[in-house]
Amino acid sequence: MTLFAPPQPLVLRPYQQGAVDALAAGLKRGGKRQMLCAPTGSGKTVIAAYLTQRALAKGSRVVFVADTIALVWQTARVFASYGIPHGVVQSKNSYGKAEPVQICSAQTIERRGFLPAADVLLLDEAHRRRNKVIKLAVDFGVPMVGLSATPMTDGLGKIYDGLVNAVSTDALVKNGDLAPLKIYAAQEIDMRGAEKTAGEWRASEVRARSRPIIGDIVSEWQRMTAKHFGGAVKTLLFSADTAHGEELCAAFQAAGFDFRQSTFLDTDAETREMVDNFRHGEFTGLVSVEKFVLGFDVPDVRCIIGARPYSRSLSSFVQQLGRGMRTSPGKDYCLYLDHAGNFEGWHEDVLDFWAQGVTRLDDGEKRERKPSRREDEERQAVKCACGYVLGRGQRICPACGKTMTRRASVDIAPGRMRELTAPGSREWVKARSWVWAKMCGVAIEWKRGDTGAARRLALAQYRTLYGEWPMREWGYPWTEMPDARVKRKMVNQIRSWRGR
Repeated sequence: MTLFAPPQPLVLRPYQQGAVDALAAGLKRGGKRQMLCAPTGSGKTVIAAYLTQRALAKGSRVVFVADTIALVWQTARVFASYGIPHGVVQSKNSYGKAEPVQICSAQTIERRGFLPAADVLLLDEAHRRRNKVIKLAVDFGVPMVGLSATPMTDGLGKIYDGLVNAVSTDALVKNGDLAPLKIYAAQEIDMRGAEKTAGEWRASEVRARSRPIIGDIVSEWQRMTAKHFGGAVKTLLFSADTAHGEELCAAFQAAGFDFRQSTFLDTDAETREMVDNFRHGEFTGLVSVEKFVLGFDVPDVRCIIGARPYSRSLSSFVQQLGRGMRTSPGKDYCLYLDHAGNFEGWHEDVLDFWAQGVTRLDDGEKRERKPSRREDEERQAVKCACGYVLGRGQRICPACGKTMTRRASVDIAPGRMRELTAPGSREWVKARSWVWAKMCGVAIEWKRGDTGAARRLALAQYRTLYGEWPMREWGYPWTEMPDARVKRKMVNQIRSWRGR
């Protein structure tokens, strides 16, 4: 085996060592299949390399399964840099069959129908749930670690019996290991009434409905990059399908900006060449559907445009956000221009994930994005000043005769964008008196009038969140309507406590 670079010592960061220790503790407790949640920038492959070194020291054989061909070679480079002897199982490019560590392409394993002999299995991008690979891995019956930045997929709780969070995204941003995002809600695609397939909107529907705002996507990108960076910057754009990508590329090129698309039709060599050219600044914008959600590392991307609305794929959306959070010299932050209503719909879920990772593996329930304001417009109940609640479609109050105006779907028009909360800036958490009042309200709602139980619940939840007791005693105006953000936070804290 030829090394790509002289071997270097593998030294873990404190949180990486903590994750390794937690995985070992889980195995000792009898959990043979552990999931490691390691967000973008946390060094997931480095942790995998360390686990591999430990297994080799005990004389064990290791199989690492990568989700894409790009990730196979990326992992091989990392393992080689630490002097880990390995082979690769990837179609005609395989080598090193006798090595104790085998890095395998998931697609090749699926075609062949078997895994190389192993004492330890590492499954990268485990949230993707490749059923053939998982069945082979489970049938092996050896210790297995799933690695994922976003283990949020339905059914993972039925496969893995342990969960370890390496570190939170907020902590990585705070420590300077990730660049923060500036997220702007933009003129979005109107998906009301659109058809879905397997829970996601049809690409043809997205493409057709996005045409009225393509001009806004281009003009807003020009305006916002000029405002933040003084002009055009390296940009990644996610489209609904290849035809949608072609239309977007054409619109940017007509405005004088070189945007190019990479599709599933490109060969591996063509993809590598395009990414290299993009990395070296030969063109401004790279467009794809989901090709670069995984295994893409161009740290100096300064802007991401989201033009593909997701209905259920929260993990894909979080991965998409992460493509712009890699650090680079001179990069203070990355712009995310959301033309799909994703961040508004997934707002609380994303902020919770950035703050604390995954509190439990999904055991069968389905996550679905909340409607954005535009999508929710027809569902909004409008209350008149006289107290009467108008029904759907009503504009004149039957009680007092006042003509009502429904709230605008989004306070954005072409040429106007609204900044949303980014990681590390959950301002509502800082308002402790307000949070205490809301927690009291949630506790009263949950405990159905049992004041003593509600008080104990609220106190426990407040102390869990802040590490201290509230300054105000019970009885502060907890009769306010409970807040969805506070309620979600309490739910996640209770789930995390039950998991521990």
